[in-house]
Amino acid sequence: MAEQSDLDEVEAFWDRQESQVVAACRRMWAAVADEDERTRETMRQSIERTLSGIEDAADAAIGGTVLARRSGDEAGISWEQAKRDLEL
Repeated sequence: MAEQSDLDEVEAFWDRQESQVVAACRRMWAAVADEDERTRETMRQSIERTLSGIEDAADAAIGGTVLARRSGDEAGISWEQAKRDLEL
């Protein structure tokens, strides 16, 4: 149960991060909504890269947590250490 609780915490953390990034992207898009097409396309590409990056980071973090648990990897780092390393 403790392992599932840790995994739930990791997933919840990344869900919050993704929500914050999505909100920031919406604000960025609103800021250029009245700009020319070139500006909007540049922002659209930037937003897509940003969203893809946060999704990839979340998937990697959650997947890494699952793999470490399945392999019984005791040499892994703690969730608290991971947050410190990521400066979160």
